[in-house]
Amino acid sequence: MSQSAAEIRNVIKSLEKIALQLEGGTPTQQQSPQSLAELQPFKEKLNLFVEASKGLSDQSLKDITPIVTKIFSIMENAILHSTNTKKPSPDQMKQIQKAITDQVNKIAKFQTPALQYQVKAIIEGCQAAFWVTLDGPKIQVESAIESAEFNGFKLKQQKVAEVSKWYDAFIGALKWLPDFVITNYKMGLEWNGKGSLTFEQYFAALTQEKTHGAPPPPPPKGPPPPPPPQFAAPAHQTDSGDSRGALFAELNVGADITKRLKPVQKNVEKQDPLQPTTAKQQQSTQQAAAQLPKEPKRYCKENWFLENFQNEKLIEFKDDEIEMKQSLFVENCKNCGILVKAKVKSIFLQKCERVELVFDQTISGVDVVNCKKVKVTCLTKCPSLMINNSESVFMAFNADKQCEIISSKTMDLNITYLQEDGDYAKDTNIAEQFLTVWDNDSGKFITKALDISFG
Repeated sequence: MSQSAAEIRNVIKSLEKIALQLEGGTPTQQQSPQSLAELQPFKEKLNLFVEASKGLSDQSLKDITPIVTKIFSIMENAILHSTNTKKPSPDQMKQIQKAITDQVNKIAKFQTPALQYQVKAIIEGCQAAFWVTLDGPKIQVESAIESAEFNGFKLKQQKVAEVSKWYDAFIGALKWLPDFVITNYKMGLEWNGKGSLTFEQYFAALTQEKTHGAPPPPPPKGPPPPPPPQFAAPAHQTDSGDSRGALFAELNVGADITKRLKPVQKNVEKQDPLQPTTAKQQQSTQQAAAQLPKEPKRYCKENWFLENFQNEKLIEFKDDEIEMKQSLFVENCKNCGILVKAKVKSIFLQKCERVELVFDQTISGVDVVNCKKVKVTCLTKCPSLMINNSESVFMAFNADKQCEIISSKTMDLNITYLQEDGDYAKDTNIAEQFLTVWDNDSGKFITKALDISFG
């Protein structure tokens, strides 16, 4: 009889769990502590990143490091408190994204020509933290890592040991994240429909400070500064009668005073006294060198790179040349055609103009950044397409049209697909203008895409 009662209790508990899941909650509150324990290796790897920053000679990179740890502290707090919070609304999710974006923007302020690749690598890598706001986080994390590696490769070419060690620690921590996310949060964070935390409490908990390693000790106090030097007052100088007489003699010369002036040479370029001639020559030499075309490069270092090609009708990557685990990075190419016959991990186009890319299939997706007049054709499958700060981009799908398209700061983006009759469908223009109006029913501003298509 006792065994039957125990079985009934187990059935009741199972039904309670199912009911709680149907209401949008989680069966228990154990998932978050368990997953946070599994997150410990990531925190340890991030501590190596903090330790590596202590050996940096560049103060800007040192200042970036605590901002990075702050971003991933927000990620950790988002995981910790999600199982005690109702799933946020889309507008509330945007607030979480803004909390991360504000920190990323702080890193962007350190951008200089000398730190171009260092800052870009960190910014791209920190995009991985946004996975806590998405229902399908895997692509976000993997795309962030690939973008960071693209700039990281350029960084390591500078061969600065302390910076390379700092970057390696950062990318090492990031590469640990995908398996953790897929194992624990394949469909995004788990929320609790009956959670006790309001969104305001949850959001406040996201920004709680967490320490990563002990802070460096303050510098030792030096000796007190020496007293200011005592200057003697200058002695009062008086003009003698001889010097005064000589002065009046010079003034009484009259019109003949112009005879003493040196002749001025016309049509002679004035030289800036603050800029020596050698500096001007060096500046003009650098400008001339910048206008010269860079050497085309096609090489493989873990991933494939294609750089500085111009007027090449066909650059081909065959099936036995590029592997599925590799990505293709195309940068600064103009008036070229690129054909990728193999299935690859991802493809990146950056600073390209008048480039036509045709590829078979990608596992992650295609990124188009700072490009003009490019055409991308997918023959089989492309899960995601990310376009940023570009102009005149055309995307064509020959088979699978299930693609997540994200665009920002992009003008003239058009999409089409191959129909059953063998012709391409009419182009679909992606909106680049938006209309925001006040809605009395909802009591808030609502933003909609502004449709300005014709025909």
